[in-house]
Amino acid sequence: MAITKNLGPKLLGISTAVLVALAFSLSPAVAAKTAKGPRVKLGDACTLLSASEIGRQFGKPVVVLPDTGLVGKFGCTAEVGVDHTQPPGGIVAANQVYPFITGRSSAQAAIEDERVYADLADDSIKDIDNLGQTAYFNSTAGQLVVQATKKLVFYLSWVRAGATKTSAGDLKRLIKVAQGVVARSPR
Repeated sequence: MAITKNLGPKLLGISTAVLVALAFSLSPAVAAKTAKGPRVKLGDACTLLSASEIGRQFGKPVVVLPDTGLVGKFGCTAEVGVDHTQPPGGIVAANQVYPFITGRSSAQAAIEDERVYADLADDSIKDIDNLGQTAYFNSTAGQLVVQATKKLVFYLSWVRAGATKTSAGDLKRLIKVAQGVVARSPR
């Protein structure tokens, strides 16, 4: 007991120093491993979708359907609910925009181009703060477009059965799903 009392402050000091050093040295890759869901792989849009996170945000059961996007593995959908065609069910869709769908030179160029296309179409756009490097919601198309990192731009959409547009509550849930994607994305 006396030995523990005498060593306690020294061990605590070492532990604190080690913890501080670890906190400053953790790489984004290590941090991404602690996020829930599959690690995002470029070229596999289904890794954008975490069935557990979608279930938490939009309901259960969740069935992820691979290769259901516009261009095979760059798109993926998840059916939510016992019957996704009836409320409260619906579909979450995910597509990788960069580096695969567009022939852009960088993720930043890709998201800027996507925004220009939306502006030209006169879509209604709302910037989303504190999500990846930059993000916006295109309410006309129902898409949350996110530049997660310098390596990845993706979009997510949620279509609730029977709904004609994404509600404010559904957008908040979609943002939470996107935050998980950003945390699991390659740096």
